[in-house]
Amino acid sequence: MVANYKGNTFNVQFFNEYEAAMLFGAEIESTHPFIMARDADILGIYHGAIIIISTIEYKVIGIQPDGTGLTTLILSKD
Repeated sequence: MVANYKGNTFNVQFFNEYEAAMLFGAEIESTHPFIMARDADILGIYHGAIIIISTIEYKVIGIQPDGTGLTTLILSKD
């Protein structure tokens, strides 16, 4: 899926609403939509930042870097 942050378009893995997903050997669960993005694509990301996915604006409410160059961003439609 394609996301947009500060005018930059990049690929993400998008999970909507409740998900229990196995990613790189770790289970990630969330009751909010979330994405997995490369750190390089979301430089300067902060709580409250807006990311657009499929023309829908999401607010970043959680930032969880995994130390391997990927970050899970917990999102909210509110």
